[in-house]
Amino acid sequence: PRAHLSEGWRQERRRRQSEIESVAAVGVTSGRTSTREYELYGIRLRSEWSLPYRRVPASSLADVGLVRGTASRFSDARDEARTTRAPRTWARGVPLGDGQTYVRWPKRFEFLISPDGGSIAARALGQDSREAFHTFLLGQALSFALLKQGFDPLHATVVSIDGAAVAFLGDSGNGKSSLAAMFIRSGHKLLTEYPACAQALAE
Repeated sequence: PRAHLSEGWRQERRRRQSEIESVAAVGVTSGRTSTREYELYGIRLRSEWSLPYRRVPASSLADVGLVRGTASRFSDARDEARTTRAPRTWARGVPLGDGQTYVRWPKRFEFLISPDGGSIAARALGQDSREAFHTFLLGQALSFALLKQGFDPLHATVVSIDGAAVAFLGDSGNGKSSLAAMFIRSGHKLLTEYPACAQALAE
């Protein structure tokens, strides 16, 4: 039993190391990198990383490219950000002179969102897991990109009721998912959980 536990520990350590190496590659670019297309929240993602989502949507509300950022590219952005904002505020986004937005979580990740929101450059700063990278990239960083494209990402759970999308908004722990589960048990369909993307349309 002890040998079995030891082998299990080694396997878990190798799996963890593989995840760390995968995330560390966020900060490395090879020049020409192939991309894959995915669908998430009705958005087309053109990603240089493999993502656990459905491939190649037929149509999409928005299009965002996810690319590997280099240390030199982020160095210039960081230098400019220091002249306008204190580092502790960088997670809220720092508008740069060229229209880009710089976002950073110390010792974790940093992102550069293009002026039109069509591209997010990402770079790992520490040894967080692949899941943590996906959470920051496809949650917070993607929200900045969608805002630039005219969408408003909401912290909401959305279900389909009589052909209409109904969103339950609220802070974490306020019962959005529990309320949605009641509708799902009644035969309604879950459309999405956070973030839900809303766009104002001209009548």
